[in-house]
Amino acid sequence: MVAMETSSDVAKNYPGGREILKQAFLRKNIPNSAVDVLISSITKNTLKQYNNCYKKWWIHCKQNEHQMYTYNLQSALEFLHFHFSSGVSYSTLNCYKSALSLILDINDSDERILKRFLKGAFNIKPSSPRYSITWDPRPVLEHLETLMPLTSLTLQNLTLKLVTLLALISAHRIQTLTKISLENIVHYADRVEIRIPQRVKTTAPGRLQPNLVLPYFKDRPGLCAAMTLKTYINVTTTISHINF
Repeated sequence: MVAMETSSDVAKNYPGGREILKQAFLRKNIPNSAVDVLISSITKNTLKQYNNCYKKWWIHCKQNEHQMYTYNLQSALEFLHFHFSSGVSYSTLNCYKSALSLILDINDSDERILKRFLKGAFNIKPSSPRYSITWDPRPVLEHLETLMPLTSLTLQNLTLKLVTLLALISAHRIQTLTKISLENIVHYADRVEIRIPQRVKTTAPGRLQPNLVLPYFKDRPGLCAAMTLKTYINVTTTISHINF
């Protein structure tokens, strides 16, 4: 009698999410030359999430003697229900379904059933909002306004003040702020503009790249992000490794 392989034993032979996608596309008679382009349509973070699903799907299929690239409604529902019962969130379950849709040929009728399963999962365990509270920025702004004059601040305090003002004024993600480079900062008489040509999370075909506009706030110079940025650049001109 042959013992069933454990999850860890099966996982050792897992080829990786990118290879799973490649084989799935090739099985759909997609030219090999087009496969890498198709995979490139998936962002790095999404591919990482899909890889987590594919590894679990790989184990599920091996342990249940089911062909990984052959669609079967019963097997798909068993897979989703198992992980739903294990406590994964609705968003994770929805991600799993999206990942499977990329490698399996799911007909329209079964697609509706899978969507209804996800709807039922949401009704049973509704997702909590990502942010349940908001915070008052007034105390932070009041403190930042006291950090004057700018030229008297330490580089650390000047940096913290600048980054905090940029985050509050622009409402952009930290990822976007890390893309700021000196060559993409344009100075005007009444404002400073920061252009972000690099790819960010919100980048998509037909969507404009972020453009941070910082008007000079002359009435309250202690909260002027444009002046703070200008001072920061002047202070750090001799430090070559700092981006902005």
